[in-house]
Amino acid sequence: MTLLWIALGAGIASMLRFAVMTWWPPHFQYFTAVFVVNIIGAFILGIVLTQVHASFWREILITGFLGGFTTFSTMMTQSAQKRLRRQIGYLLLQTICGCFSLALGLLFSHFILR
Repeated sequence: MTLLWIALGAGIASMLRFAVMTWWPPHFQYFTAVFVVNIIGAFILGIVLTQVHASFWREILITGFLGGFTTFSTMMTQSAQKRLRRQIGYLLLQTICGCFSLALGLLFSHFILR
């Protein structure tokens, strides 16, 4: 039954990501929409890690919802389509900003949602 809930969370989040990508201005969509989705997902992950303690809900939210919402495969595909110098810069920027966003989510959760 947990697997079904994870699939439902991933499906809903994938549709939400698709809506963001569709809404995003087309000439900025290629990198910025994926970037923003991943940064938001990292921030939410920080909150979930500190606020949700039941393993059932953590699996649904982290594996299902955030796994469906964030898009590592798209980030890799976009990077592979660019020149090497831009690819490395993009991957570094995504990784650094993602880690920073995760830390902000952890801090926000710890100090604000306490």
